[in-house]
Amino acid sequence: MDVFFVNEIRNHIYSAKVNAVIPWACIQRPSQWVGGDPNPGTAFRVNDSGSFRVEPGYYFYQQVCRAGQPMMSVCRVMSNDSEVGLIGFGSNGTKHPDALVALNLSDQSKDLDIEVLT
Repeated sequence: MDVFFVNEIRNHIYSAKVNAVIPWACIQRPSQWVGGDPNPGTAFRVNDSGSFRVEPGYYFYQQVCRAGQPMMSVCRVMSNDSEVGLIGFGSNGTKHPDALVALNLSDQSKDLDIEVLT
């Protein structure tokens, strides 16, 4: 379930062409949502008392945030498996190395053969 939270971020990057993910969008306060929490795979959950807890989705979110840094480019990626989501970032002249995040959207382990073309 938590990997689907980051898969939504992947969809935003590749389908909607977003160029940033605002951290507050990853924080949920369920009591404020009419009809319940629409994002059960969130990174942080805030309670009405002001306390919070880090959800498992944070660790997936963290991988994408570390991989994609300011001024990097988003790379074209392809997967021949609908249960494997890929997010690629190119250094684009920054000090950051090229990076790839692979998401396993399956309940089963997956073996991957990754080919990088330049």
